[in-house]
Amino acid sequence: MKPTLPLLLVASIAMAAVRCSSDVEPAAPSSPLPVPGTVTLVVVSPNGPEGAAFIEVDAAAVTNVMADSGSVLHAPQGERLRIAIVRGQPGTLRVHLTVRDTASALDPELVQVADPANTLRPMLAGYSVEVVR
Repeated sequence: MKPTLPLLLVASIAMAAVRCSSDVEPAAPSSPLPVPGTVTLVVVSPNGPEGAAFIEVDAAAVTNVMADSGSVLHAPQGERLRIAIVRGQPGTLRVHLTVRDTASALDPELVQVADPANTLRPMLAGYSVEVVR
C-alpha cells in the first residue's frame, strides 16, 4: 500500500498545478487589431440644405470613396485626401469612406461649402464634419 500514497500525493500536486494554471487569464494583445470598414462623413450646416462641399481627410486611412447622393470627386494631395461633394439638388452633404481601421482618426477638415445656388459661403462658422462609424 505504500506505493499508492506517493502516487496520490503526486496526483494531488499535479491537479493543484493544473487548477492554478487555468486561473491565469491570457494577456490582452498590446494593441488592438485594425478593423476595416465603412464610415460616413456628414457636413453639418447651420444653414440647412447645401449645394457642395470640399473636405480633406487623412489619406493613409482611406482605401475608397463612394457618393451618397450627387457626385463625389477625390484626389490625394500629399498626406491628405481631398474630397469634393456636389449635389444636383440642395440637401445634406454626405460621403462614404472605406477605411483601413474604423477606429482611426480621419482628421476631417471642412475647407469650403457652396450654398444651394452654388455660391461659396464666405465663412464656415457653425459648420462641422461629423464622422459616423
